[in-house]
Amino acid sequence: MNYMKKKFFTFLGLVTLISCQNEEIKTKSTDESGFTAFKKEWINSKLESSLSKNDGNTICYLFPKNDLTHLQENVQLRQFRFVLGLTDGKLDLKTEGVDTNGKSLGIINSVINTDQKISHQVNELSLSKRKFNSDNELMRKHLLIPNLAFDYINKWNKKLIEKKDINTIVSYDGVRINHFSIEKEVIDEISKSSKFEYLGILLGINSEGKLTTVMLGLDKEKNFVFFSSSTSKYTNDDPEAIYDFSKPCPNTCDPQ
Repeated sequence: MNYMKKKFFTFLGLVTLISCQNEEIKTKSTDESGFTAFKKEWINSKLESSLSKNDGNTICYLFPKNDLTHLQENVQLRQFRFVLGLTDGKLDLKTEGVDTNGKSLGIINSVINTDQKISHQVNELSLSKRKFNSDNELMRKHLLIPNLAFDYINKWNKKLIEKKDINTIVSYDGVRINHFSIEKEVIDEISKSSKFEYLGILLGINSEGKLTTVMLGLDKEKNFVFFSSSTSKYTNDDPEAIYDFSKPCPNTCDPQ
């Protein structure tokens, strides 16, 4: 009798394990399918309808600290990608963590914020005289001064209203930008701030006339942590800076 019970529970355990594995595969397949559709809709979309400006306010794509931490703790993580796509017919971003070979390690959905507070803070960037510096060569490569960040974002906002030459701005050689990538160390640095609760991504137009990302940290009240520091010099102990120079794909694509 005990032998029969043991066999029954062993069989039941195997059925449960197989069922869980099948559900995990199904969920993974569904997620991958949705992510592919998200990207494909952007590539094939009519820009006039997908790039509408919300109430005249700047759009900030937020990625919560807890979700980022989950990816950052993966030892295989090498880069973050900010992937362009459409949600309900409107431009959106998702963050994807990838390994050295470009294999996906996880995807984070954005929280789209169009609150007027963001627009006010972007305008304040134009008045800032702060400059950032770092002993870290990689960080220096990505640092962006506040008034230039404002110029980038402001140019993009104007284009959303004008709707002129947008396809040229979001494309290289006629192919729309799929994603922007940046080293994990940069996101690690942004998230070191004691006030950090969200990674904020704002879109802008760089000095080459192409779409780019402006990255910074926000606190729990969705204020730029940049404004909460009174220091005029960036240090590795107080990483409240603004970043850019992510790599667009195309034309600088890493392994897929």
